[in-house]
Amino acid sequence: MKWTHRFRIDAPVEALYENGFAPDRWFSFYKAYRGLDSVDDHWPEEGSSIAVRYALLGPLTVQVKQTVVEHQRGRLLRMREEAVGGLWIDRIAFEFAPENGATDVTLRLDPTSRWFWGLPLVALLWVLGAFMTPSAMQRFRAMVENASAT
Repeated sequence: MKWTHRFRIDAPVEALYENGFAPDRWFSFYKAYRGLDSVDDHWPEEGSSIAVRYALLGPLTVQVKQTVVEHQRGRLLRMREEAVGGLWIDRIAFEFAPENGATDVTLRLDPTSRWFWGLPLVALLWVLGAFMTPSAMQRFRAMVENASAT
């Protein structure tokens, strides 16, 4: 169920780190974001983690934990995301291609589940994510561009 989303941010790649991956801003561009639970001091360096609250239904939230598994600053940020004890697992990769003060971003997602019986849920969430992620990335792009313009 892998899929890829590409977009361009009219800001240098360092602005993504300063204004997009900052712990107080990360994940806030998803409408279901409900707050930051915890973050390692050296986020988003390799081995660090961040945990956020994400709304499921009404007031029901789950903790989503993302751990950086590979980081080549300014080129690649690969994370492992997990929620509900492994019912949801996503392998996320951000690839950056800086060009003339802008940054082309390729986002690759590869969701799965620790359990075979969780795969139908992953398939459903994959469909929802295919609709939600492009608009979330538009908000991410706007957040980075607006903050770097000031």
